[in-house]
Amino acid sequence: MSEEEIAVNTEKLKMGKEYPDAIISIQSLSIGELVPMQKEALNSMIYHLIRDTGMKGLIDPNQYRRDTLYTITEADSTNPAVTSKYNLNCQTDSCAAQNAIMDGATHVLSWSFNRYNMLELHFFKAKEYLNKKQTYSWSIFTVPMDKKDLKTILLPSALAIDNNGDMIIASSSTHSLYEVGLDQKIC
Repeated sequence: MSEEEIAVNTEKLKMGKEYPDAIISIQSLSIGELVPMQKEALNSMIYHLIRDTGMKGLIDPNQYRRDTLYTITEADSTNPAVTSKYNLNCQTDSCAAQNAIMDGATHVLSWSFNRYNMLELHFFKAKEYLNKKQTYSWSIFTVPMDKKDLKTILLPSALAIDNNGDMIIASSSTHSLYEVGLDQKIC
């Protein structure tokens, strides 16, 4: 290798450190009971925790953003361009992916609190997410059950349906599997 080739390779290595492959946008989803100031504080905490580990390519979630239209996808011969405004109150990962593209990010780290007040994090590539389907929504719903049995499986971590139509629940609180019959009682 000549000295010129070594210099070029060294420059590429330096650029890789300054310009990471992944640029991450941190976004909150439907904050529920939180007020905007609390959302901004949590965004800032997540941002600083990740940044302090040495990771480059984070976009400050609380930075100022102009109120303007951004192009999400370019127009071609069959489809018009998709434009949107930056949405500060996203409720879906699709919205967060669009915001990330507007920010120039490649990846999204979205967060919200579930009904158990536990922090949920989703991490994905923004463009790939939007290419698969236009709207995704993570939803949590209550399964009707006998009230006496609810305490047994307070924090379900997985659900499945067997061939008989009975629900199988894995409980995080007891690390056990339970079968819920069609009568909504734990067997």
